[in-house]
Amino acid sequence: MLRSFVSNENLSEVVSSSRKLPFVFIGVLGLLLAALLYLGIYLEYGPFVLAFLFAIPAALIAIRYPRVWLYSIAVICSYFFAGREEGLSGIDVVLGAAIFGSLFSWFFWILVIKKENLIKNLADVMISLFFILLIANFFVALINNVDPLDWIRETIIVSIVLYYFPFRYYLKEKKEINTILVMFALATLVVALLQLNEYRKAMSDVVYAYQLLKSVKQNQTLFVAATSVGIAFFLYHRKITLKIATLLFSGIALISLISTMSRTFWIILLFNLILIFFMVSQKDKLKMVLLTLTFSIIAISTVFIVFGDKADIMITLLENRLSSSTQGVKDPSVLARVYEYDEMLSRIADNPIGGYGMNASIRFFNPIEQETQTTSINHNGFFFLFFRVGIPMALLYILPLLYWTYRSFRYSIVIKDPYYKNLTIAFFSCLMLIIIANFPSTQLDTRDAVFVTALAYAIIANVIEKYESKRIT
Repeated sequence: MLRSFVSNENLSEVVSSSRKLPFVFIGVLGLLLAALLYLGIYLEYGPFVLAFLFAIPAALIAIRYPRVWLYSIAVICSYFFAGREEGLSGIDVVLGAAIFGSLFSWFFWILVIKKENLIKNLADVMISLFFILLIANFFVALINNVDPLDWIRETIIVSIVLYYFPFRYYLKEKKEINTILVMFALATLVVALLQLNEYRKAMSDVVYAYQLLKSVKQNQTLFVAATSVGIAFFLYHRKITLKIATLLFSGIALISLISTMSRTFWIILLFNLILIFFMVSQKDKLKMVLLTLTFSIIAISTVFIVFGDKADIMITLLENRLSSSTQGVKDPSVLARVYEYDEMLSRIADNPIGGYGMNASIRFFNPIEQETQTTSINHNGFFFLFFRVGIPMALLYILPLLYWTYRSFRYSIVIKDPYYKNLTIAFFSCLMLIIIANFPSTQLDTRDAVFVTALAYAIIANVIEKYESKRIT
């Protein structure tokens, strides 16, 4: 019976069909491309079409060459961090497809195809639950009249923290950690140079010091983290070339931070440096004192070299920004935060369980502009989450931050290996940066801050795993 079924006639039909399959595939692909071209040209959905086309090879690369994928993501973050256009540009959409399309493709590959378990600790459970429950928050947002696209945009930024899982999965050894750090360093340098160039152009039309307050306030978290990590590696390296490289890198990040005019982050960096100072050896403490003097000379020299005859305006503004930090609620910007916090706390008290949805807005009186404003920008990361997703769900995101901060502090004390000790101290300081900065600003919807958080979680997790398995001392 089987022989009669597999006759010469049937075999020829099978062969003929198999030969037709490539033509069928090409035909379907041609129709799909034609439809995409129609959407892109006639319906003006070009950026989304490009994003879809770019997402396919990006997803394949993520699965086939995962470390190359992660290194590439670190490099292209230079544009992703520095993007300053209002709304979504075509490049934003394409990069978003590459960054998030490849991430979710990787999760599908690992969880569905390979059926691997990524959960290793309580923090992993909480992070996973947060993003599962976040799906329901979409309907909460709709009930509260939040634009669905705005919800998606903000949710996507928060989802960057999920890169913690592939970072932890692939970047285990010293070589891999060093490579990803170098890639992020290159991205940071590009962003820093763009920041300094923007500020240099702004200085060309400045007459009065107050005009500099309109500086581009972006990537402050990245610059503080880069300076902290750079200093930790400066203390670790013994080769003079590597010391000079990390010194220059840290100096550029520091000057870029100063140019943002974000005094809050100046103070946080100072706090970070004090933390590092007390956690390193006596020999490294002396190096940090010398480094501080060197940085001061570099910063002052750069101001005079880059800004020339406008340098005195820059110095005046820096003095004013620092002195105004001691004014308390007399400072209009501090008073504006007080009014904003009052309104947010009132709204949170009205709905502490479910929240109002990602990208929900509040109305409060702004004493700087002397008017009542509606805004979805909140200047406290913890209130930000309580307001958007409710207190119980917010804790699922906040507790992992506290978990990894505590563990990084604990292991930075017990680890003896110089490389891993300094690495743990550096990323402990980064997590402290995130926690402190979440009080006067929101780090959870800031691109660079969430990437720093994901990388810190992954590196600390792998260092602790090495220590507990006795692969390092």
